[in-house]
Amino acid sequence: MAGCNDSYIGQVERGSKNPSLEMLVNISNGLVVTVDYLLSDNVKIDQPDGMLDELLSLAKGRDPEDIRYLQDVF
Repeated sequence: MAGCNDSYIGQVERGSKNPSLEMLVNISNGLVVTVDYLLSDNVKIDQPDGMLDELLSLAKGRDPEDIRYLQDVF
């Protein structure tokens, strides 16, 4: 479905090959997932406290209007 052979996919999975951006998009389309889903193992979603700390650091020093905007988004 991605336009490559099984051997190549196995090499990508093992980390011995790095797919081009075009191939990464082909793989994600073949799996019917987004590219960010494929890359999400680098995002630490199981640590909500760390994410909260990051959000707080991003909000620090922002105008109250910017913070209200973020509240409206969530």
